[in-house]
Amino acid sequence: MFDERKHPRDDDGKFMDKGGSSDGAKTNILERAKELGIYVPDRTLKDYDVGRIKEEIRQKEKALQSEKELPNKKGDSIITNENEVKGYRAKRNAFGERLKDASDGTYDYETGEIVSFEGQKKYQVSFQTTASEDKSSDEYISDEEYDALVDKLSKQTGSKPYLGKFEVPETSFVCETKEQALNIAKEYNQMSVWDWETMNEIPNPFFNPTKNTVKGGNQ
Repeated sequence: MFDERKHPRDDDGKFMDKGGSSDGAKTNILERAKELGIYVPDRTLKDYDVGRIKEEIRQKEKALQSEKELPNKKGDSIITNENEVKGYRAKRNAFGERLKDASDGTYDYETGEIVSFEGQKKYQVSFQTTASEDKSSDEYISDEEYDALVDKLSKQTGSKPYLGKFEVPETSFVCETKEQALNIAKEYNQMSVWDWETMNEIPNPFFNPTKNTVKGGNQ
């Protein structure tokens, strides 16, 4: 395993030779390059090869640090180091930044993995509205109220909260019955419920678009 303590860096973050032979220093650099998936030629390395590899190591580590990505990211995932973010709205927003280029879908709040219940008799519903997210609206939900609603609906539905991306990121729940999902949709003025069995939306007949209006007339 690569031991960072044995390979000090200079002020720019580049590896410094720590005594010993040049072959030993090259070995240390090659170990780190392999860990980061950096290409290493299958031949005797020249000085310019080592310089290129060291620069690629620096750039790769800088990118990993700035993006705060975990090294075991896999599949269509949004795994981040945002697990210490407190509150569901804050976590949703942090994940939302990662979802900008991701496909619409449902994601696990803890692992960031995309999940699917396709073909199952399950019904997904949220409580968020445009108004509940806008501080200028009388319908705005504070962070404390948001977390309380997540806990309440999680217990009510028996579902852990999921992060759904359908135009915008939102917290949602998976219900076992259509009736329960539609009741929640009615209570929180949701436009529709997602039917995982048919892979279609079920309109909420009680949806009132005027309740979702905020400044500027947006819904």
